[in-house]
Amino acid sequence: MNRPKYVASCSGGKDSVATLLLAAQHNEPLDEAVFSEVMFDQDTSGEVPEHRDFIYDRLKPFCEKELGIKFTILHADKTYDDVFHHVITRGPHKGEVRGFAWAGMCAVNRDCKIPPVRKYNAALSPDTVSYVGIAEDEPKRLARLDGITKVSLLAKYGMTEADAYKLCQDHGLLSPIYTHCRRNGCWFCPNASDEELLHMITKHPETGFSPLICERSKVYGTVCGNFMIRGLVLPGQEFSNPTKDYFFFDNGRWDVLAEEKKLKPPESYEKKQQKRKNQPER
Repeated sequence: MNRPKYVASCSGGKDSVATLLLAAQHNEPLDEAVFSEVMFDQDTSGEVPEHRDFIYDRLKPFCEKELGIKFTILHADKTYDDVFHHVITRGPHKGEVRGFAWAGMCAVNRDCKIPPVRKYNAALSPDTVSYVGIAEDEPKRLARLDGITKVSLLAKYGMTEADAYKLCQDHGLLSPIYTHCRRNGCWFCPNASDEELLHMITKHPETGFSPLICERSKVYGTVCGNFMIRGLVLPGQEFSNPTKDYFFFDNGRWDVLAEEKKLKPPESYEKKQQKRKNQPER
């Protein structure tokens, strides 16, 4: 009799990576790890750059070469860009462009993260066992697992979230996102903390001219360029910033993070200095 297939859902966070390590340590059956990558557009990942590199350059090779399992990366047909420009077809906002994702009701998670996972799961045999990275100290989330086709190895071996963090750290498999945040998510996520948003602003300007919308903010107007928005942007309001400086809109108050520029002395001063250099010594 053939055994069922064993698959691990893997976000690359501490709990899902610790699940892979536990499976290896305790000789638990495991055939494949699956990661769903959200894309900002067709060419740019929606994952925080450090985490995206960790997935492709560290975790995927580790699974394939050291654990000997398949590592599958899923992508949806839609990107963040598609979701942003989608025209709503029904309800009170029919005919309007969807625009920025809102905290607590993220259309990007619904349209870009979940669909490829559901499509993948639908193709699996009904007896497939899925390992889910939920720690022993998360009783409410554990209660949703049936323990048969959805199993937590962390709970089975008594691992808390702190234990999972240390296990990944000890094996050199802790995502670098944990240096600046407690969770992993898309770099444009409306649920991102101030620390996460500031990290993207200061460390990854290459994501370029994309407004970052803080949690519980609502944007009905137009925002283009380097902005970090917290609060309400009313219909008809237009914020445009073509510069590399970052503007902060915090419930009606404004601030700016200016790009550091090296100041040059006046041209007349430079000419005088050059003239002095060219004069022969007495």
